[in-house]
Amino acid sequence: MAVLRRASSSSSRQGDVAVPGTGVLTRRGMMGLAGAAALVAAAPRVVRAQTFPFETVRLIELVNSVRTRYGLAPLSADPRLMQAAQTHAEDLAWQGMRAQLATYGHGPHRGSDGSLPADRVRRAGYNFRIVGENVAAGRAVPEFTVADWIESDGHFQTMTDRRVREAGAGFAYNPRDTQFQYYWVLVVAA
Repeated sequence: MAVLRRASSSSSRQGDVAVPGTGVLTRRGMMGLAGAAALVAAAPRVVRAQTFPFETVRLIELVNSVRTRYGLAPLSADPRLMQAAQTHAEDLAWQGMRAQLATYGHGPHRGSDGSLPADRVRRAGYNFRIVGENVAAGRAVPEFTVADWIESDGHFQTMTDRRVREAGAGFAYNPRDTQFQYYWVLVVAA
Protein backbone atom coordinates (compact mmCIF):
# COMPACT_ATOMS: atom_id res chain seq x y z
CA MET A 1 0.00 0.00 0.00
CA ALA A 2 1.44 3.35 -1.01
CA VAL A 3 0.69 6.81 0.23
CA LEU A 4 -0.59 10.04 -1.24
CA ARG A 5 0.89 12.82 0.83
CA ARG A 6 -0.87 16.15 1.30
CA ALA A 7 1.64 18.91 1.84
CA SER A 8 1.56 20.54 5.23
CA SER A 9 3.68 23.02 7.11
CA SER A 10 4.46 20.48 9.82
CA SER A 11 6.51 17.35 9.38
CA SER A 12 3.76 15.09 10.78
CA ARG A 13 2.22 12.38 8.65
CA GLN A 14 -1.28 13.53 9.55
CA GLY A 15 -2.07 14.40 5.93
CA ASP A 16 -1.02 11.03 4.48
CA VAL A 17 -3.68 9.14 2.60
CA ALA A 18 -3.33 5.41 1.89
CA VAL A 19 -4.28 4.50 -1.65
CA PRO A 20 -4.07 0.79 -2.51
CA GLY A 21 -2.25 -0.20 -5.67
CA THR A 22 -0.36 3.02 -6.31
CA GLY A 23 3.10 4.41 -5.85
CA VAL A 24 3.94 7.33 -3.60
CA LEU A 25 2.59 10.43 -5.26
CA THR A 26 2.92 14.08 -4.44
CA ARG A 27 2.16 17.16 -6.47
CA ARG A 28 5.86 17.61 -7.12
CA GLY A 29 6.28 14.25 -8.77
CA MET A 30 5.94 10.52 -8.45
CA MET A 31 7.96 7.68 -7.07
CA GLY A 32 7.30 4.00 -7.57
CA LEU A 33 4.27 3.93 -9.86
CA ALA A 34 5.32 0.88 -11.81
CA GLY A 35 3.96 0.74 -15.30
CA ALA A 36 2.88 4.39 -15.55
CA ALA A 37 4.62 4.72 -18.90
CA ALA A 38 2.80 1.63 -20.16
CA LEU A 39 -0.54 3.06 -19.04
CA VAL A 40 0.11 6.28 -20.91
CA ALA A 41 1.27 4.47 -24.05
CA ALA A 42 -1.80 2.23 -24.00
CA ALA A 43 -4.28 5.09 -23.49
CA PRO A 44 -7.44 4.77 -25.60
CA ARG A 45 -7.75 6.98 -28.66
CA VAL A 46 -11.42 7.92 -28.26
CA VAL A 47 -13.38 10.40 -26.19
CA ARG A 48 -16.57 8.45 -25.34
CA ALA A 49 -17.60 7.78 -21.74
CA GLN A 50 -18.36 4.10 -22.21
CA THR A 51 -14.72 3.47 -23.10
CA PHE A 52 -13.46 4.55 -19.69
CA PRO A 53 -15.41 2.78 -16.94
CA PHE A 54 -12.23 1.83 -15.07
CA GLU A 55 -10.88 5.39 -14.98
CA THR A 56 -14.06 6.95 -13.69
CA VAL A 57 -14.67 4.23 -11.10
CA ARG A 58 -11.04 4.45 -10.02
CA LEU A 59 -11.28 8.23 -9.61
CA ILE A 60 -14.20 7.84 -7.20
CA GLU A 61 -12.37 5.05 -5.34
CA LEU A 62 -9.36 7.34 -4.86
CA VAL A 63 -11.55 10.21 -3.67
CA ASN A 64 -13.22 7.82 -1.22
CA SER A 65 -9.78 6.79 0.08
CA VAL A 66 -9.09 10.43 0.85
CA ARG A 67 -12.47 10.85 2.53
CA THR A 68 -12.03 7.70 4.63
CA ARG A 69 -8.62 8.90 5.83
CA TYR A 70 -10.31 12.04 7.18
CA GLY A 71 -13.13 10.14 8.88
CA LEU A 72 -15.74 10.94 6.22
CA ALA A 73 -18.27 8.60 4.67
CA PRO A 74 -17.45 7.38 1.17
CA LEU A 75 -19.41 8.84 -1.72
CA SER A 76 -21.82 6.70 -3.73
CA ALA A 77 -21.63 6.90 -7.50
CA ASP A 78 -24.81 8.36 -8.96
CA PRO A 79 -25.54 7.77 -12.69
CA ARG A 80 -26.94 11.29 -13.12
CA LEU A 81 -23.81 12.84 -11.65
CA MET A 82 -21.69 10.49 -13.77
CA GLN A 83 -23.56 11.81 -16.82
CA ALA A 84 -23.03 15.45 -15.83
CA ALA A 85 -19.33 14.87 -15.18
CA GLN A 86 -18.77 12.91 -18.39
CA THR A 87 -20.58 15.48 -20.51
CA HIS A 88 -18.36 18.23 -19.14
CA ALA A 89 -15.16 16.17 -19.51
CA GLU A 90 -16.01 15.58 -23.17
CA ASP A 91 -16.82 19.25 -23.65
CA LEU A 92 -13.45 20.22 -22.17
CA ALA A 93 -11.63 17.68 -24.32
CA TRP A 94 -13.41 18.86 -27.43
CA GLN A 95 -12.81 22.55 -26.74
CA GLY A 96 -9.38 22.22 -25.15
CA MET A 97 -8.60 24.09 -21.95
CA ARG A 98 -6.54 26.83 -23.63
CA ALA A 99 -9.14 27.35 -26.37
CA GLN A 100 -11.84 27.66 -23.76
CA LEU A 101 -9.98 30.43 -21.97
CA ALA A 102 -9.16 32.25 -25.21
CA THR A 103 -12.53 31.85 -26.93
CA TYR A 104 -14.95 32.10 -24.04
CA GLY A 105 -12.87 34.10 -21.55
CA HIS A 106 -13.61 31.76 -18.65
CA GLY A 107 -12.11 28.83 -16.83
CA PRO A 108 -12.84 25.15 -16.98
CA HIS A 109 -15.95 25.12 -14.77
CA ARG A 110 -18.05 26.91 -17.36
CA GLY A 111 -19.10 24.75 -20.29
CA SER A 112 -18.83 25.86 -23.90
CA ASP A 113 -22.59 26.52 -23.76
CA GLY A 114 -22.12 28.80 -20.74
CA SER A 115 -23.35 26.20 -18.25
CA LEU A 116 -22.04 25.96 -14.70
CA PRO A 117 -21.80 22.74 -12.63
CA ALA A 118 -25.25 23.31 -11.11
CA ASP A 119 -26.77 23.71 -14.60
CA ARG A 120 -25.24 20.46 -15.84
CA VAL A 121 -26.33 18.54 -12.74
CA ARG A 122 -29.90 19.88 -13.06
CA ARG A 123 -29.94 18.94 -16.76
CA ALA A 124 -28.96 15.40 -15.80
CA GLY A 125 -32.06 15.23 -13.57
CA TYR A 126 -30.41 15.45 -10.16
CA ASN A 127 -32.11 17.63 -7.54
CA PHE A 128 -29.45 18.91 -5.17
CA ARG A 129 -28.98 21.06 -2.09
CA ILE A 130 -25.26 21.48 -2.73
CA VAL A 131 -23.01 20.72 -5.68
CA GLY A 132 -19.27 20.98 -6.22
CA GLU A 133 -16.92 20.23 -9.09
CA ASN A 134 -13.23 19.50 -9.55
CA VAL A 135 -11.65 19.70 -12.99
CA ALA A 136 -8.17 18.63 -14.05
CA ALA A 137 -6.31 18.34 -17.32
CA GLY A 138 -3.07 16.79 -18.46
CA ARG A 139 -2.79 13.77 -16.17
CA ALA A 140 -3.03 10.36 -17.84
CA VAL A 141 -4.06 8.39 -14.76
CA PRO A 142 -6.51 9.13 -11.94
CA GLU A 143 -3.85 8.68 -9.24
CA PHE A 144 -1.98 11.76 -10.50
CA THR A 145 -5.21 13.73 -10.75
CA VAL A 146 -6.25 13.02 -7.16
CA ALA A 147 -2.68 13.69 -5.97
CA ASP A 148 -2.90 17.17 -7.53
CA TRP A 149 -6.32 17.77 -5.97
CA ILE A 150 -4.97 16.78 -2.55
CA GLU A 151 -2.32 19.50 -2.90
CA SER A 152 -4.86 22.19 -3.87
CA ASP A 153 -6.90 23.61 -0.99
CA GLY A 154 -10.03 24.28 -3.05
CA HIS A 155 -10.02 20.89 -4.75
CA PHE A 156 -9.27 19.16 -1.45
CA GLN A 157 -12.22 20.92 0.19
CA THR A 158 -14.52 19.75 -2.60
CA MET A 159 -13.41 16.13 -2.14
CA THR A 160 -13.75 16.27 1.66
CA ASP A 161 -16.94 18.31 1.98
CA ARG A 162 -18.94 16.69 4.82
CA ARG A 163 -22.25 17.71 3.29
CA VAL A 164 -21.98 15.74 0.03
CA ARG A 165 -23.08 12.11 -0.27
CA GLU A 166 -22.87 11.20 -3.96
CA ALA A 167 -20.42 11.64 -6.80
CA GLY A 168 -19.96 11.34 -10.52
CA ALA A 169 -16.74 11.20 -12.49
CA GLY A 170 -15.91 11.86 -16.10
CA PHE A 171 -12.81 11.22 -18.19
CA ALA A 172 -12.13 12.18 -21.79
CA TYR A 173 -9.10 11.90 -24.03
CA ASN A 174 -8.35 14.02 -27.09
CA PRO A 175 -5.23 12.90 -28.97
CA ARG A 176 -5.29 16.07 -31.09
CA ASP A 177 -4.92 18.29 -28.03
CA THR A 178 -1.20 19.04 -27.95
CA GLN A 179 -1.24 20.59 -24.48
CA PHE A 180 -3.40 18.47 -22.15
CA GLN A 181 -5.06 15.50 -23.94
CA TYR A 182 -6.55 14.03 -20.71
CA TYR A 183 -9.50 15.66 -18.95
CA TRP A 184 -11.01 14.69 -15.57
CA VAL A 185 -14.17 15.95 -13.87
CA LEU A 186 -15.45 15.08 -10.41
CA VAL A 187 -18.95 16.22 -9.44
CA VAL A 188 -20.08 15.88 -5.81
CA ALA A 189 -23.55 16.64 -4.52
CA ALA A 190 -26.24 16.07 -1.91
